[in-house]
Amino acid sequence: MIGLVLAGGQSRRFGVDKATYAFANHLPNVVIAVNRLRPLCDSILVVANRSNQAQIKRLVNGPQITIILDPPAFAGQGPVAGILAACATHQQERQEILLSPCDYPDLTAGSLALLAQRNNHYLRVNGKDHYTLAHITVDQAVVQEWLMSGQRRLKDFLKGALHCQPLLIDAPVKEFINHNQRSSVSMKNMQEMTPADFQKLITLVLSDLTIRRTLLENREREVNQEMRSLEKDAELEELDNQIQAIQADYNHYREYLDPNFKLDLDQYYRGMK
Repeated sequence: MIGLVLAGGQSRRFGVDKATYAFANHLPNVVIAVNRLRPLCDSILVVANRSNQAQIKRLVNGPQITIILDPPAFAGQGPVAGILAACATHQQERQEILLSPCDYPDLTAGSLALLAQRNNHYLRVNGKDHYTLAHITVDQAVVQEWLMSGQRRLKDFLKGALHCQPLLIDAPVKEFINHNQRSSVSMKNMQEMTPADFQKLITLVLSDLTIRRTLLENREREVNQEMRSLEKDAELEELDNQIQAIQADYNHYREYLDPNFKLDLDQYYRGMK
């Protein structure tokens, strides 16, 4: 069985190359993806792009690993092009391939091992399908024909061309967070916020709303001093609508403020906590 690491994406939403990026307390994503495949596969192919190819070669190496590129005719056209590249590299009529993407840094080898036991399946966890985590057997001619027809979506290829089925596994949700943006891994949820942090946040929100309301009221007084016109009436109406909306938000968030919580923002940001 061939392990295929999908590392050739353009990472537009991510902002930097996702394959070679390392989240806090993690190895680079491509290294993690390769390491997951080592105990499961006879050989590993890493589909890179021309921009990250050299760096990936420095990060992952060994006799078991080969760095490849998409076929020129389908360069940068998604995971199915990477599957075609894998088929063309080994030049066998049929290939058994285990996919491992670069944007699941917390996926364990154990979860991937379950997939390795079930051919022509992709993982489904908590009702969500993960098509780049798939185990397939495929003919090069089938992949070539699919791409030549203008189709690109991996989901459609797995279901339509290969008739793959979902493999339901019970695993922690954290393993299957798909990190398409760097912020997705660092974002905390509300349960991790301390009561003091929550009160500080509410205080900041109320302060901001107060400033916004004051600025609008100042502008409203300026407009009232101008000569009457249709434009003036329209602006006054718009200003009044904004002031009412801000006041409604202020009244709403003030209900969350603990009357015993005291924070002088002016002093706080001067370092006098």
